[in-house]
Amino acid sequence: MASTRSIDRGLTFRSFSPREHRKMRMEIDDLRTKARNIQNFKITREIQEFLNSSDFDAKISSEIQILEQTIAKEAENHANNVQATHVHLQELIDQVEKLRKENDGLDQQLGEINVSVNERDHIHEIKAEEHMAAKTRGRMHLILQRSRLIELAKVQAQEIAILRAEVERLRMRTFPALVQIEH
Repeated sequence: MASTRSIDRGLTFRSFSPREHRKMRMEIDDLRTKARNIQNFKITREIQEFLNSSDFDAKISSEIQILEQTIAKEAENHANNVQATHVHLQELIDQVEKLRKENDGLDQQLGEINVSVNERDHIHEIKAEEHMAAKTRGRMHLILQRSRLIELAKVQAQEIAILRAEVERLRMRTFPALVQIEH
């Protein structure tokens, strides 16, 4: 099917059937597509390390071991943080309980103080009422005493008027002429 032809320069060309020619063109297109894909292929650092490293599995296992150690450290730190948080929480609970007991004691003292203050207010009110009653009684006594003294003064004034009248009458009897001169 294929015939060869020789050219002056020493090259030999083979002639292909149209079907073979189409097949080869498709293979060329496929190879160009593969070359383009290879050129566009992104090579990551991990792929580069894989390509450059002779013992990639050992490197991966070493990284896994480092990650496991990191995870173990993080777990230990987390456990320590949880423990510290529990301790702090317990301290806060104890402090709350202490403050609650202190508040209960203060509430009890406040109740006792309120009772004492109410008793003192009641005693003060009673004393104030007694003082006012005593003051009122004293005023009433003074008013009564004054009214008695006024009454006594009126009676005595009447008696003095009667006695003056009698003295005048007796003087008139004894010294009738002198009485007229004086006036």
